[in-house]
Amino acid sequence: MQSRLFGAADNAEGLAKLRAVDANLFAQMSPLEIDFTKIPAFFYVPVYDGRVIPKDPLKALNGGKFNKVRLLCGFNADEGSLFIPEGTDELKYEMLAVKMFGYDRAQPILKRFPVNADNSSTQRARQILAYGMFTTDIKVFEDVFARNGLDVYAYQFDYASPENAANGMGAMHGSELAYVFKNGSFDSTQKVLADNMHLRWANFIKNGDPNVGETPPSDVAWPKYDAENCRVIRFSDTVTAETMPNRADREFMQEMLFGDEPYYRVDDGSKTKSDSGGGCNVGTAGIAALFVLGSVIATSRKSR
Repeated sequence: MQSRLFGAADNAEGLAKLRAVDANLFAQMSPLEIDFTKIPAFFYVPVYDGRVIPKDPLKALNGGKFNKVRLLCGFNADEGSLFIPEGTDELKYEMLAVKMFGYDRAQPILKRFPVNADNSSTQRARQILAYGMFTTDIKVFEDVFARNGLDVYAYQFDYASPENAANGMGAMHGSELAYVFKNGSFDSTQKVLADNMHLRWANFIKNGDPNVGETPPSDVAWPKYDAENCRVIRFSDTVTAETMPNRADREFMQEMLFGDEPYYRVDDGSKTKSDSGGGCNVGTAGIAALFVLGSVIATSRKSR
């Protein structure tokens, strides 16, 4: 689409022509939109070409056709704040619900998450966007993997830096990365949080278990996730092991998105695990995030 605007052909010469364009001009003309209350010119969706993406990830999951690996996955408490601007009114909130879920499904969702004195339309829009695009499908993966006898370690990141707390963004999308990779300028509280997260991620990568290896500052054990109890580790000013926050709302959204048929099938074949101790981290380490029917499905690759 952009290439046509600049008269660039689909070849090396056209690429060189695009590289010569001022980057700011190129960005301003992009049809992509970070404000999800607006309708973009187009949206990225997966193409099941039979090679790079062999099949619909959700159908593969339903059919038990996925790589049997250990899984470390989770989400942030305020995933939607980056994509919904402050001041979003109630009409835009309702439009967002219809756009994401369709008119019929939007009605019970709007009833479940009403705008009222305690919850502004901005907060509600951010909430349903997070459930619809980021967190519900991650929980589906957690449930399916755990029910197939695989080791799953689930988390919620719930720490807002002073800057993000002040501007209302909270524990926004992507804000956990600096702590996972221990790459940032931290105050004393943040440094402890980074150590608590980084060491556990490194332990999982090296040993297949975040509790085995180097000892983090907090001695809270990371519980294995199971679909019945939904125990997770919560990273904030402190580290706690607890039932998944807002579990009832998340399970309601699972019913809205996947309720007509079971979204999992327990694999009755061999349940193999990688012997190398490795696994996959959905949400923070480059696993493909695929937009499917307005929501994100994360797929895993075999550890080597």
